[in-house]
Amino acid sequence: AFEALGLPHTYELFETETVGEEIKAALASPDFGGASVTIPFKLDVIPLLDSLSPHAEAIGAVNTIVPLRREDGTVALYGENTDWLGIRECIVARLPAASARPKAALVIGAGGTARAAIYALSKIGVRTIYLFNRTRASAEALVQAFPNIDVRIIDRLGAWPVDAPTVIVSTVPASATTLDGSSVDALYLPAEIFAKDSEGVVVDMAYRPALTPLLQLAGNVAKSWK
Repeated sequence: AFEALGLPHTYELFETETVGEEIKAALASPDFGGASVTIPFKLDVIPLLDSLSPHAEAIGAVNTIVPLRREDGTVALYGENTDWLGIRECIVARLPAASARPKAALVIGAGGTARAAIYALSKIGVRTIYLFNRTRASAEALVQAFPNIDVRIIDRLGAWPVDAPTVIVSTVPASATTLDGSSVDALYLPAEIFAKDSEGVVVDMAYRPALTPLLQLAGNVAKSWK
């Protein structure tokens, strides 16, 4: 994109174990032009920023940092969240005509991306959002972060208190999921996660592989899902 627009910028990897002095130095560098923030730092980076967009503030997570130059020449770091926009557009573009406003959705995971997913689903008008996470305490903290949204923690995938979800968003690494029911090192995804004879939309936020276990399962058992 930079090349196509004739801009002199570069987009590079900057990987650290924590949001520590290295990150602080990078943000304070005079040639800092902005950053994408990935798992697991979408919450931890917030204290280093000067302000947040209304969306990032409501979500409580940042995936984009923009340096804004003030009139006096100093720079303010602005935190934005674009995850929710990507999630929303992926869902809306593929919803079946009969499911313009899904009654229920499922979010897997309880990190910063899960926050964006819940926010996006609420903006679409989903009434009930099921939340599944292997660590219940993290799920409970996420529910408390959205007191005005009906987020319900579930303890087993495929067992729905009311309506079955017609939208599923996974926000965990693909390596943390499996289709092997005997595995103890990853989250087992049962076929029942897709209600029988249902149609809907499944979004996996994992970068790689292109065909994650969740998407593979959808292709095998949920032919009407997109």
